Amino acid sequence: EIPTASSVLLYKDPIDVARYFCIHSAGVHVVTVPLVSKLHEIEEENDSDIGPYKEESIVDYLLCTNISGTNNTSVNETLVPLGYSLINLSKNLFVLLGDELCNIQLIPRMLYSMAPQEVAKGLQSPLHPEGFSLLIERILRENSASGCPLMKLAPGTTPREWFEVFTRTITYLSNVARTQKSVALQLEAKAASVKVTITALKNDIASLLKDKADLKESAERIADSYEELKEKQAALIKKLENVMLKTYNKKPGLSCREMSALENLSSIEKRMERYEKDLGRLKSNLHYYKTITKDNTCSVGQKAMYFDEPRAKVVKKQLSSLMTDIGDLTK
Repeated sequence: EIPTASSVLLYKDPIDVARYFCIHSAGVHVVTVPLVSKLHEIEEENDSDIGPYKEESIVDYLLCTNISGTNNTSVNETLVPLGYSLINLSKNLFVLLGDELCNIQLIPRMLYSMAPQEVAKGLQSPLHPEGFSLLIERILRENSASGCPLMKLAPGTTPREWFEVFTRTITYLSNVARTQKSVALQLEAKAASVKVTITALKNDIASLLKDKADLKESAERIADSYEELKEKQAALIKKLENVMLKTYNKKPGLSCREMSALENLSSIEKRMERYEKDLGRLKSNLHYYKTITKDNTCSVGQKAMYFDEPRAKVVKKQLSSLMTDIGDLTK
């Protein structure tokens, strides 16, 4: 417990070990000390000379009950800001208005369009024409205080009570920021996973398009080959038809010996036709002789004499030869 008689009270931030809250008669402000050792370790050495560390200290946000040191007057006194606090340099700005703590949502364009020196001048003098205080006053006038989240405190609230409210607010906002950061990391991981999935899908689509092009090219080649094969098939069919036509015209299905036997048989048939014609003539002659001959004995003798003629011998010889040829064919 730091003695309350001290003109400046230091309280360690429960969230950030390098940050300390300073409570004094003007109000509350927060200082971040970029030290390797903690501030209380330096105090234990009873060394009051901490000038170098004091110069390197950084004021993160400021909340004072009377920043100018005098009573500030304005047309609308209820909107006169008494102090400000930028929480973690985000767009949340806490403004102290008398006995109220107002939370203003600043858009980044309002907050970061100002040069750092202008912010510093605004913190030092709220009456600066381009100061940070006038910007807050204008925002409060344009957006009435009723439209901003307010934290009502009893009149005469001491700086220490303000400090307690402020630390609780910072703790809550830190938890919210931590939750938001965790959600952001999860969303980032999901986004990375989705990005990987999208990249894989794009690669699959590119591969499918390439395969499609290859298949199309292969189909064109197959179509060309099919047309060529179709033409060759038509040519072969035509040749086969010609061969079959020629083959059928030459009595297909018979060997050379069979063809020769067929020709001999045809010749024998023609010879037999001639022999039949000769026999027919002989029968006609015989009938003729029967009609004109009265003497049967004489006729018979003449017939015998007629058949003994060389003509009958020739016919017998031809018949014998024909029987021989028929026997050869049947072997």
